[in-house]
Amino acid sequence: MPIFEFRIANSTSSAAAFYLEPWGGKYTVPSHGALRVVIEAPSYPVLEWEVADDGHALIVQEPVGALATVYDGETEVRAL
Repeated sequence: MPIFEFRIANSTSSAAAFYLEPWGGKYTVPSHGALRVVIEAPSYPVLEWEVADDGHALIVQEPVGALATVYDGETEVRAL
């Protein structure tokens, strides 16, 4: 099963949040920090990064059955 990693970095002086869809989890990237989103899927995923006035979102469009886990370094991060 292919594994894809997507890194979200925050170079600002304040924390930044994003949603991981379609699961609906909200995650916070610390100031000057980064999180990794590891996606396991039966084929390579189709991803979309959405920027909106009310927030940002990483959307895993397909394939059905994809699983995404968020990490800070090697530590799994739970959604807020």
